Amino acid sequence: MRNRIIFFLSVALTSGAMLIERNEGMLERYLVSGITGVEILFSHVATQFIIMVGQSLLVILFAFTLFGLTLNGDVALVIILVILNGLCGMCFGFVVSCACDTERTATYMALGSFLPIVMLCGIIWPIEGMSTGLKLVAVLLPLTYPTESLRSMLQKGWGIAKLEVYFGFVTVLVWIAVFLTLSILLLKFKKG
Repeated sequence: MRNRIIFFLSVALTSGAMLIERNEGMLERYLVSGITGVEILFSHVATQFIIMVGQSLLVILFAFTLFGLTLNGDVALVIILVILNGLCGMCFGFVVSCACDTERTATYMALGSFLPIVMLCGIIWPIEGMSTGLKLVAVLLPLTYPTESLRSMLQKGWGIAKLEVYFGFVTVLVWIAVFLTLSILLLKFKKG
């Protein structure tokens, strides 16, 4: 559950960031002064990343100390995977922010994506119990393999050498690249 919490905290943190600048006219001022959309995006990524790391560390701290969750694996790998999931959520939030015109539609899009991603990533409804078509959809979601990877590290004590754990890290890195690329393309080609 930690993955989803961090992912959607990050989505909520960043989904309105670019929209507020666009709606207040600050984005146009930045662009007129010679700053590119990509530079603005990466400045947001850098500043929001610091906040997200703090959120991630607090969630991890409370999960293991206050709630007493089991940790059989390497705590450093768990922290890295959780922070990468937060970064993935942040990048998804930027896609939402770049794709939507108003804060209301960005909120609807972010909340509308929450339920399918959580329901189909394997934590509430096991992937093994899904139909073939639904399994295909679940495999394509950004939290499915990282969730399995985190579960393997926490419960089984597996390290990065195991393919299931390694694949979770690779999947989240690929989704980060996809979301950043989508954000950049939306910034470059979306008018208005």
